[in-house]
Amino acid sequence: PYSTMGTLEGWQELSRLIEPHALAVLSFACAFSGQLVTPLDIESGGFHIYGTSTDGKSTITKAACSVWGRPKDVSKSWRTTDNALENDAELRNDNYLNLDELRQAVPKAVSDIVYMLTGAQGKARGSKSGRNRENKQFNLMYTSTGEIALEDHLRRGGIEMDAGLLLRFAHIPSDSGKGYGVFERINYGNSSSDVGNRINELSAKHYGHAGIKWLEYLTANKDDLMLQAQSMLDDFIAKHATKNSQAVRVLRRFALVAVAGELATQAGITGWQQGRSFDAVGQCFNTWLGTLGNGENIEETKILEHVGAFFEAHGTSRFESLTVIRQPDGEVIRPRIHNRVGYFDPDERVYLVSSTMFKKEMCIGMNDANVKKVLIKHGWIKEFIEGGKKLYAKKPSANLPDGTRPRMMHFSIEAMQHSD
Repeated sequence: PYSTMGTLEGWQELSRLIEPHALAVLSFACAFSGQLVTPLDIESGGFHIYGTSTDGKSTITKAACSVWGRPKDVSKSWRTTDNALENDAELRNDNYLNLDELRQAVPKAVSDIVYMLTGAQGKARGSKSGRNRENKQFNLMYTSTGEIALEDHLRRGGIEMDAGLLLRFAHIPSDSGKGYGVFERINYGNSSSDVGNRINELSAKHYGHAGIKWLEYLTANKDDLMLQAQSMLDDFIAKHATKNSQAVRVLRRFALVAVAGELATQAGITGWQQGRSFDAVGQCFNTWLGTLGNGENIEETKILEHVGAFFEAHGTSRFESLTVIRQPDGEVIRPRIHNRVGYFDPDERVYLVSSTMFKKEMCIGMNDANVKKVLIKHGWIKEFIEGGKKLYAKKPSANLPDGTRPRMMHFSIEAMQHSD
């Protein structure tokens, strides 16, 4: 996919045009970062820029491909298989990959592809002799675009999003909040469309030269440059330190991209002001961190969201109320509940769920023991003391409609409603 056309000076006009826009700087810096993955011992990973159509996200990520060649050749579509993408990843070992329009991909394939790209190796395959073939190996950085987030896309395929995917595939909304989509101001023409069209025009005429100059710069004095890069990486991480231990893993990826952009500027390639890459990528990191909410643990956040959504969706349809409603003649009215999961006790303000239904209905795709620990930690499941022991299931205050009083888990409506 590598080729050259036009001039470096023409490409630098493009680079300076995108400089005011943080997401565009992130994308271009990401194109320079693949060569630093191995020497700085950073895990491969990606960034997903998502938002409404025609907001410029595909424009900036495809333009970033001009670092290495014609954007149409370097950029790939999500409409692919994991096998085909293995070959594309191998071609881009120690380099950059862009995947456009997530919606075109099969949900199951997306999950597999993200884990494959981050794991830095392809699928193990057997040979005709019965031995395993040599796995394809690759280290790279990649960007992705789409109108929807990965979680929404996977849900369409009946796949539950796990925290591991969120860490490997950092989601950043495309809206800069300035009213111009990904752009933060109009620095060419009279509208955001003018800016986008100029970016497309320049990236189609000038490409490939920046990548060559970057490789020459990296290899001229590699050892000293890597020491400098490590120091810059540590500085960025220290500046954006977070209490979220899992986010630190993603912070290292943002730091790598920020450093690549700064070094490319130092090399006289980008034409940006020194420090611009640090500022822009730091802004993008803070935006990403804000999408996680206040949770210190991403897995816990996803579990709470999952369970909360279950009660929101099924609270009145699959939970039978223990309130007794009677006909004028005194006969008890029992509503028909299809696929009942449990019961609702309005007096105690709790949902009652058996351990079996909790595991089979509420914890689909998740480890029920881990879910239970998180819910107990946040007070969503009530604790009871009996005989000096903590229990997380007890008999309800009144008989169930069938006359029994089995031990059940008590979900606190109060705790769920007041959880941040």
